[in-house]
Amino acid sequence: MLNISSRSALWAGTLLCLVLSGCIPAPTYRTKARNFHYGMHCYQHAVRFDKQLKQTTWDVIKQYSPEGRFMIDTHREQTRKVCGVESEHFVSFIKPEKKDLNYYISLTTSVHEMAHNFTSMMPASRAKAIRPAGNMQWVYLDSPYGELAYYLSDKGVVFVPNTPTWPAREMDGDVPAELKEFTYKQYIIGQHGSNVIGVYALLDEFHAYYHDHQMSERMLRSKTLDFFEPGDYLNFLFFKYYILAYLEYGRRHHQGMYQDILANRAFVQTFLDIHDRFEKLHRDHLAYRKLHNIDRGKGQYIHHGKTIVYPGLDKTYAQLTRALDQPALKQMMQTLRQAWPQK
Repeated sequence: MLNISSRSALWAGTLLCLVLSGCIPAPTYRTKARNFHYGMHCYQHAVRFDKQLKQTTWDVIKQYSPEGRFMIDTHREQTRKVCGVESEHFVSFIKPEKKDLNYYISLTTSVHEMAHNFTSMMPASRAKAIRPAGNMQWVYLDSPYGELAYYLSDKGVVFVPNTPTWPAREMDGDVPAELKEFTYKQYIIGQHGSNVIGVYALLDEFHAYYHDHQMSERMLRSKTLDFFEPGDYLNFLFFKYYILAYLEYGRRHHQGMYQDILANRAFVQTFLDIHDRFEKLHRDHLAYRKLHNIDRGKGQYIHHGKTIVYPGLDKTYAQLTRALDQPALKQMMQTLRQAWPQK
């Protein structure tokens, strides 16, 4: 039987892992505990998937996102090592009915979601694993405040330690009403890890969207797929805005924790690295569109000659651009670049 302290650790780990996946509401406390418990779910997904299509899917992911393939393989290896089970979690995000637009988009979604799993799973290789008593299929990792891991192909695995934070929902009063749509309700005031580990959960999303977008761009340049996904760059702008706005709020209201984040070299440099890679992807995307005379607007997909319109994206793009042009946020970006200059 678990004692009270063990039960508390068990609940804490379960809570954070569920919050990071967006399954339950995030509590409104700050992460000040000296020993921060977080969990890793040991699961086996029994998903019906045609054997040939599964192999084709592996080949497509390997071709257009070797980074995604690495994260999926690493996740499977760690699940086997730490949990003792085989995980095929990546296939649960794929729509295998036929190889159409939805199928290819679901591949990028799979890479996105497995980037999240990689981010929370990799610390298992460095932290003490605690398997709870009973039949609970969870492994708990114990380290000061916890850490997350990111993968950038030329730099390998980058570990970013978490520091104390404040809930993202505190900055609600700073965010313009027109930006409280799309992802805001989910990621800032909703059931998300940004209200448990703050800016570190936002960096997790930033990283996942980067790999998602990178795969989309590579498929765009192939003859396999001829669509572009404007929402990816909007998500980049949203999370750039969320991260800078979060830090600006902290500068004014949580000086101690804000300074700890600025002093976190791994966090600052990883954010800037992903940011600059994302910007290059977008510049290359615009150049490709110009070269091939693709000018259908920022609010459309193109797939096999068929245009699929998503209205309203142009307006949101302009709103985000104006928001990021605020002097305080431009200064925050400069502060981050000066805090830890990149080599």
